Amino acid sequence: MGTKPACNTDFACEACDSAADCPESDICLPSGACAAETDVAYVVAGGADNPTCSKAAPCSKLASGLAAVTGATPRPFLKTKGSFDEAVVIARNVTILAEPGTKLTRNTDGAILTINGTSVVEINDLEIHDSNAGTDPGINIGGTSELTLKRVTVSENRGNGITCQGKSLTVFGSKIVDNEGQGISSTVCKLTLSSSTIAFNTLGGITVNGGSFDITNNFVFENGDRTTALAGGAQLFPMAGTTNRFEFNTVVDNHVRANIAAPAAGVVCDIAGFTAPNNIIVGNDINGDELGVNANIVATAMCSFPSSTIAGLPEDIAALMFVSERDPRNYRLKAGSSAIGTATTPSTVTVDFDGDARPQGTGADRGADELKAP
Repeated sequence: MGTKPACNTDFACEACDSAADCPESDICLPSGACAAETDVAYVVAGGADNPTCSKAAPCSKLASGLAAVTGATPRPFLKTKGSFDEAVVIARNVTILAEPGTKLTRNTDGAILTINGTSVVEINDLEIHDSNAGTDPGINIGGTSELTLKRVTVSENRGNGITCQGKSLTVFGSKIVDNEGQGISSTVCKLTLSSSTIAFNTLGGITVNGGSFDITNNFVFENGDRTTALAGGAQLFPMAGTTNRFEFNTVVDNHVRANIAAPAAGVVCDIAGFTAPNNIIVGNDINGDELGVNANIVATAMCSFPSSTIAGLPEDIAALMFVSERDPRNYRLKAGSSAIGTATTPSTVTVDFDGDARPQGTGADRGADELKAP
């Protein structure tokens, strides 16, 4: 099959673009090659559980598909479609490819998805939602496991969206929204977060305690609340000696309650010598106060935010010219924004939230969005 399995209209071979180019397996790999059907376990809601989980006879449960992945002939991929209500535990290496609209929930106590052991797992295009019990996360990562999420939605869970106490968590192009706990809680875990939306999580957006972080090109808004939340947009407390990055993020309209040790509702960062350039951190509040000295960042902290917009005054926020500060929220920039061309601190980030090149003009724009040239 090679890396050029598809034929174009000129009958020339080229890399696959989508599953439609790979009728045998229905899987187009990032390399441009089609996966072999024998490398895939298939799970479809309404299927019938069996030892093979083949394309012709798909299984009905993700747990059955995962068992087939590590059967007599291990398979590296699991393809799934439909809505599932089950607890899923992964303790093996696997890539899960969900068709758009595929959903996973759990109506009993416990995390919906648990990754443990030494697993290396990638999940694409799945929706994980509605954990049942009071503090259970949507996803729990433990052991020395590594999880990568691409275009995944984690929402409406009773606890955190994602709790990582494993080796690493990588999140790209995903939505972590509307969870009753924190969006992402990363403890002694390597967190890489890019081109994602972290929003409307009741107890805060992102917390890092130990481990390290690489956080770029994200929209972080409306996290925390004014009565109970100890964290707002992001709290960053990495392990000493680690390499970290926080660049080109838009952190807006997050909240914390009053009288807490780390008071900023936008970004809490107190790392000696650490710079977090080219961000927009505005309109965050401590118990409703957007003008307090610590509303957006901790004023006395050791982190610096060069060529970033940090503001609480209405006129400064208005000058940013967001597309919409009200529902449906859209914190991309409009022409004339004060953020355009003003991200002057050098950076190795070369694209924005949407994958558009940075810069579009003579200089890069602050925040997650680079206004696309007409």
